[in-house]
Amino acid sequence: PPLPEAPPRDQGSRLFFGALNREQDWAPLMDGLNAEMRRDPDFWSCSVVHDRAFFETLELPSQRKSFVPTCSYEQYHQEMAQCDVAFLPLRDTPFNWMKSNLKAIEAGGHGLAVLASNVLYEKTLVNGETAALFADVADLQQHLKMWVENPDAARQLGRRTRQWVAENHLAAHQVAQREQWYRNLASRRAALNRALWERVPS
Repeated sequence: PPLPEAPPRDQGSRLFFGALNREQDWAPLMDGLNAEMRRDPDFWSCSVVHDRAFFETLELPSQRKSFVPTCSYEQYHQEMAQCDVAFLPLRDTPFNWMKSNLKAIEAGGHGLAVLASNVLYEKTLVNGETAALFADVADLQQHLKMWVENPDAARQLGRRTRQWVAENHLAAHQVAQREQWYRNLASRRAALNRALWERVPS
């Protein structure tokens, strides 16, 4: 998508968080996140999609945060496009390691700086190059403090992430490979189903 005009330097940064059933992932980080929000409430604002609990727990003045209930995919992207940073927290669980990096691709496509757990995202993103990855609350806070001191650093990171998306993750680059993959899966369907049953009978 086209990039919006760069905001004025004194406008601060807007954080995007949109997710389903992620409370167990973000809850351990909220004390640290809120400490940074309280430290610079005139710098940070936030757009939250779907997760009312996250919105209510976020300690920002009411005029500095907005909430959109579960919405269309188009509106989800509209909200994301108005932000500067995408917050993508994941706990270290087998389920989360099997997720895709789609949220990072979506955010990068809009030029957002990706602020993500190293869980899953370290497989494809490089800390300091295409994302700001964190292993714990201290790492998370360090990224936020750095961006308050130098907002352009987040914007530059977002531009590099957008370039990473453009070079590696456009659907146009993947059509032949994806078709081959689907045909391969279909040809092995019975064997794959048997193997799945053996691994996870439940």
